[in-house]
Amino acid sequence: MDNGNEAAPAPAKKGLEIDFSWLKPWRLTPVRLAVFMAIVALGLGVLPFIKGAFYPGKHEGDTFQLADLAYRVALGEWPHLDFMTPIGYLAIAPISAFLRQGLAFGHSLFAAQLLVALILVPFAAAIIARRARSDWSGWLYGAAIMIYCVALVHGETNNAISASMHYNRWAWAVSFTILPIVMIPPRDGGAPNWAEGLVLGLGLGVLVLMKMTYFLALAPAFALALVLRHWWGTAAMAILGGLIVAGLVTAFAGPDFWAAYAADLLAVARSPVRPEPGEPIWVVAGGPAFVGLNFLAVAGVIVLRLAGRSVEGIVLLVLLPGFVYITYQNYGNDPQWVLFPAFLLWTLRPDGPVLTPGGYDLRPWFGGLALVAAAFAFPSLNNMAMSPIRHMSAPTDKTEPLLGLVGETDVRAAAIRILGVQESVSAMRPGSPYAIYSARAGKPEPPKLNGEPLPDCEVTMGTKAVHQLLARDLEAAGYSGKKLLLVDLFNALYLYGDFPVAHGSAPWNYGTLAGVDDAEYVIVPLCPSNGRVRSTVLKALADGGYTLTIHERRPLYLVVQANKAS
Repeated sequence: MDNGNEAAPAPAKKGLEIDFSWLKPWRLTPVRLAVFMAIVALGLGVLPFIKGAFYPGKHEGDTFQLADLAYRVALGEWPHLDFMTPIGYLAIAPISAFLRQGLAFGHSLFAAQLLVALILVPFAAAIIARRARSDWSGWLYGAAIMIYCVALVHGETNNAISASMHYNRWAWAVSFTILPIVMIPPRDGGAPNWAEGLVLGLGLGVLVLMKMTYFLALAPAFALALVLRHWWGTAAMAILGGLIVAGLVTAFAGPDFWAAYAADLLAVARSPVRPEPGEPIWVVAGGPAFVGLNFLAVAGVIVLRLAGRSVEGIVLLVLLPGFVYITYQNYGNDPQWVLFPAFLLWTLRPDGPVLTPGGYDLRPWFGGLALVAAAFAFPSLNNMAMSPIRHMSAPTDKTEPLLGLVGETDVRAAAIRILGVQESVSAMRPGSPYAIYSARAGKPEPPKLNGEPLPDCEVTMGTKAVHQLLARDLEAAGYSGKKLLLVDLFNALYLYGDFPVAHGSAPWNYGTLAGVDDAEYVIVPLCPSNGRVRSTVLKALADGGYTLTIHERRPLYLVVQANKAS
């Protein structure tokens, strides 16, 4: 019975909403975002110049290899054609360009990082601003792309400064720039414009020439997205962009470049020296450290499809194996791909309720999954963002120049790490009491040269000391001006002495005979930095029909002549 005193119904409770109205004066536009991204790039990228030199805290061997790569390209050589490497030309060329201008290696690396960032700015700003929501997400995503370009560590959570795997960072920056083109339709509707299609093709071409892994892993999803959306004009422009990149490289390097590139990639894939850079593929796909992230991506696929975003859901599902493969291929297995699903799900978040047949609102799921993905991405991204700032406080005392070339003093590492030589000797070597366990432990036979056992040991520290002393001893023994092939992980004696580079040799040897036919002598270290490389190369020489003649015995190495049997 209505007595007129019933209380009015309570207003419906609203979900958690964040007021971004104060950001309206900073509405996202391509120009504003480009300026902001440039400020981030310059703000972080200029800091190493102020420091005055590069002070790596780890991976000095990788820095040594990168210097070798960059100097060879600066001297006019082409990767794959003139030396063996799985690393693409565009991972090296930006650094080499500044070496040619007279900068030392450290400053060339700093300048190359800034160059890559500033080249990406206008493309990334235009693509992101046309798709991002009118809140903070577009600004952060643009800043993240710049951080990937100018960081001084490859990711993970170990905060020691490193130049290692810079090409992985650069390739992620390119990937994060072009992924939104096919995954996030423009806010104004329709297909990407012709310029974005061209950028898509150029970006994929850059990935081919930076690190092939990214192209092979991501290209199928790009193609599927274009087909499912019927964006034929975008596909045509993307093909044109790819052909432009391929045509330019072919014009300058020749058509043989592509066959040589493929041969290098296959040689590394088949190498017994380093078949995997980290965890096995099954661990990256379903191991304890990765399974949560992969399920997060699958949850994103389900939410997208339930919300009517079928194309985005299918393409994200196809992207996931590619993301896993890239993570598997990258040392450290850092799943940096998770940044993109965070941006994708947040950007595609519906403006109002979207109910499932069971009555559940999907909108909170978009935001929740995006924030969880962002939380997973934050530690690695933060490590990269802070690295140029940490580098400013890197200790400069008790450091030594890593490289031996005249004027190369702006890469300085801790003296104890590059001069403090340490050796690791097997306790199961012949004659040791523990040798009786060798067969049962599955230990390989000790390395041999013409049946003569070699010391079973490795140098674990002291990159500069080892190469500098080796170069000086070779010069004193009369081998100056000779083409030498070092049967070890690295082949860069020219960075410390007068030794022309053997054509075709590998800056990082994966156990192949690259360069042996052009070398006048093969140098076999008695205690190499990588015993597996020494054993694998010596076995390959014997299996390949080479006659190995010891020309001279020195305290640290053997000088060997390798002649191919006719």
